[in-house]
Amino acid sequence: MQRGLTIIIALFLLAFCAVVITIYVSIGSVIGETLAARGQEITQTPVSVGEVEYSANTGLTSIAGMTIKNPAGFKDLQAINFQAVELLIDPETLNTPVIHVKAVTIKSPEIIYDIQNDTDNLRTLRRQIEYSLKNNRPKAGDKRFYVENVVFNPGTLVVSSANLTGNKSTAALPEVKLPAIGTRNEGVTPERLVYELIVPLLRETTLAALNTDLPLDDQARNLLSGALDETEKAIELFKGILNQ
Repeated sequence: MQRGLTIIIALFLLAFCAVVITIYVSIGSVIGETLAARGQEITQTPVSVGEVEYSANTGLTSIAGMTIKNPAGFKDLQAINFQAVELLIDPETLNTPVIHVKAVTIKSPEIIYDIQNDTDNLRTLRRQIEYSLKNNRPKAGDKRFYVENVVFNPGTLVVSSANLTGNKSTAALPEVKLPAIGTRNEGVTPERLVYELIVPLLRETTLAALNTDLPLDDQARNLLSGALDETEKAIELFKGILNQ
């Protein structure tokens, strides 16, 4: 009798553990699918997300890679690649209107600067994100976000241009730290979150390209300088709009 009861309890515990594991895996899958779907909607270009692991105890979310493809019309397949992403989420806020993300760490970012004629991929990507920020209407049930700390670890900048010897050249991308995004009480929309994460990174990428000894011709340098000016003006403009 006692042995049978022990077996029943053991089976119950195994079943409970299996359910818990399934829930945790499902949460990771939901996070990955949501990032890919909303990321593609906001950037207007394909976004792929690697395997996602989520810890319900700590809120640590580990993403094995994320890629933002190039906008249409550019030859390189991708514009931005993150080798790994770590999010430290406050688990108690997952079911509240504002999700609190204590920290975001982007590991080994690789940014492809694809220069073609009188434009480039990063400027095009920025404009597409700006369009989504201005025109996308909030969806029912959409969460808002408060992100406390953001760090892009040192990475690699790849400049692709027909005017470069060998068509491509690389440079180091410095560490980039961003201030808090949103507030604990109100948070920001997914569109604004993507904008405030990506656009400052694109600005730092352009600065890195201009401040290195990459063999850029005058046309490419003028194009990058114009992109930098445009990005800085856009940041100030959107700050004004968003703070109204």
